[in-house]
Amino acid sequence: MFQTELNHFLQSFESQWLTLLMNGISNLGYAPFYVLMVVILAFGVDFKRGFLLLQAIFLSAILVNTAKNYFQLPRPLDVDNSLRSMGEYYNDPNTQFKRQGATHFWAFPPTEVVQYYRLKKLNSYGFPSGHVAVTLTFWLSIGLLFGYRWVWWVAGFMSVAMPLSRMYLGKHFLADVLGGLGIALVASMFFYEILHRRQLFDKYLAWQRFKDPQTTQLQGFFAFLLIVPLLNCFNFLGDIGLSFQWLGTNVAFMWVAWWGFPANQALLWQRALRVTIGLVVYISMEVLFRTLNTQLAITANHWVWVEKFVTNFMLIGLTIVLCLQAKLYHPSVTTKV
Repeated sequence: MFQTELNHFLQSFESQWLTLLMNGISNLGYAPFYVLMVVILAFGVDFKRGFLLLQAIFLSAILVNTAKNYFQLPRPLDVDNSLRSMGEYYNDPNTQFKRQGATHFWAFPPTEVVQYYRLKKLNSYGFPSGHVAVTLTFWLSIGLLFGYRWVWWVAGFMSVAMPLSRMYLGKHFLADVLGGLGIALVASMFFYEILHRRQLFDKYLAWQRFKDPQTTQLQGFFAFLLIVPLLNCFNFLGDIGLSFQWLGTNVAFMWVAWWGFPANQALLWQRALRVTIGLVVYISMEVLFRTLNTQLAITANHWVWVEKFVTNFMLIGLTIVLCLQAKLYHPSVTTKV
């Protein structure tokens, strides 16, 4: 599964339009697409379901980063310079190795090649595929949480298209995309199964604020929202910046829950404006921190963690406040600003 023969086979069909298509599919696996879609679903459709979707995405991304840094396995383009690099690549495309993938289906890449890249410290390791994991987590979770039947067709298509695109572009082995698929199944089912198995999903959706009776029944879920992201900030194998993003999102959610959730019901134009405000808040925070980083020449890791935390906290908290003030959300009986 760590052989490059499949990558060579897929690249044998290379054409300009196919490469363009595969890069387009692959681009759907990057963060900007998910930020856009989560903002649309959370502020335009259903805030609580959108929040659970975001939890699944964070869990998937955390598992991927931890596994990548634990296994530290190279990508096909790192072990075979006869493969073509099509589009942006994370590591040095000028590898000295040629056809140094696994010698048979169940084998790993040669030990000396793996050790070489572990000592060299690649910018991005291969196993498992983050694109496959997060993409399938996203679409499967939408199907489970929102109940849209048409999403299952999209999930089925992306479960084939994304792995093929990553292998065609030389970014991943077959083993990488299968590992990503496994993580997607775990992450997408995790919250859904826990809430449904304990018959808490309806209580979660009906929950309005902390003083409601449902709070006691959901306390294990709340503990997870805060404790797991916080503990993951000390995970030396993970992406600490991603952990602070997760923590900032969850702290903002708990803050909104303290005051009371606004009602989702609204006219189409109100929903569209809520989404627009969310995107403006997110982009504004990104621009603000990039400007501060440039003007003050800040490079310290702890500042990056603050940036990640604050950006995601403001995306949730400030967007809700602004939408309530603009009467784009109808306050629930208990909601205060």
